[in-house]
Amino acid sequence: MVFSDDFISFCLVSVRLGHYTINMESLHILGLSHILFGLLLIGTKKKERADYLLLIWLVVLAMPFLQVFLDKLQGEDIRQIRLNNPAFSLLNGPFLYLYIRELAKGDEISHHYWPHLILFLLYYFCFLINPIVPIPGGPVVELEREKPGILIRYFGAISVLSYGVYIVVSLLLLHKHREFVKECYAYRKGEITLIWIILIPLLFAILILFLILGEKFFAVDILSLHLAVYLVLSLYLIFFGLRQKAVFPRQEKMIKEESKPVEADILEENLEQIIKLMEEGKLYRNPTLSVYDLAVKTGISRHKISTVLKEKLSVNFYQFINDYRLKEVCLRIKEDGENQKNILEHAFDSGFNSKSSFNSLFKMKYDKTPSQYRKSIN
Repeated sequence: MVFSDDFISFCLVSVRLGHYTINMESLHILGLSHILFGLLLIGTKKKERADYLLLIWLVVLAMPFLQVFLDKLQGEDIRQIRLNNPAFSLLNGPFLYLYIRELAKGDEISHHYWPHLILFLLYYFCFLINPIVPIPGGPVVELEREKPGILIRYFGAISVLSYGVYIVVSLLLLHKHREFVKECYAYRKGEITLIWIILIPLLFAILILFLILGEKFFAVDILSLHLAVYLVLSLYLIFFGLRQKAVFPRQEKMIKEESKPVEADILEENLEQIIKLMEEGKLYRNPTLSVYDLAVKTGISRHKISTVLKEKLSVNFYQFINDYRLKEVCLRIKEDGENQKNILEHAFDSGFNSKSSFNSLFKMKYDKTPSQYRKSIN
């Protein structure tokens, strides 16, 4: 949808007598058109707070393309007011972290954004005072002739350090999120586990390596290289951000949480109610069952359900539901003595929606594959 022939054409590299040249004279037009189209698409979807963050992030990524466009219209007058300066590259780390935080916050309350902008604002005003025209989204050139202050002199190192810190914190947040998902969902899906976001640091590493190799070993235009990196990152965010839905329901749709501790006998009653609903209502057969669905059925809050399962059964929601599914698969295999259905059909009928997760969970619980189990039964 977002990817087009233009995206393929801008990636093509022509070989000329042992060195490479990248023909990207209209890259700023291409970048602006794709990002504006992506902004329009994301702007029309049903938005959560994370989507607004993504929109702002895309606007930041569009600024280098817009600056090049304005430069071509206004000439090479460095006295013109510039929309972009190198400080904007410091926003990629904070936006990555805040976007993940907004998607993965679950039951947490909203948090402040402004502390993550302090470093950007500091450097933004430093570069505003400095008269040098920077490469949009790229390195600061010709600074040595201007004898810049210590902040600007070490801008590159601080940028790398800042982004590295945000990468580490973001990955830790994603790990915590994936563990929390097991308390809320009985299935796994990319939109819930946010697997595509984990690849962003890898994408950045590949793009930075591409920049280093391009600048040192090939005859390429530095500006075009940096614009290409921004374009690839923008298209990646547009494509997956457009498909990303809210991971957790809005607070107002959830059963009200109780802050006071729950007594042991109440937990026992809640557990009996949950087990009865599972065994009589067969809720686990729903392949997209979540703890919020169970909360609506029982009138018990999400937090209390997690507490009951953890304290009484020492399992999370994911394990609790899939244990029921595995037991039903085994029962179906035993009853299907003539093997009229394959094992995967039994798994899907029992509530699984993924072959890989079913096989891994089955092997983990019974120490044998589903096929080996069927043979042992026969």
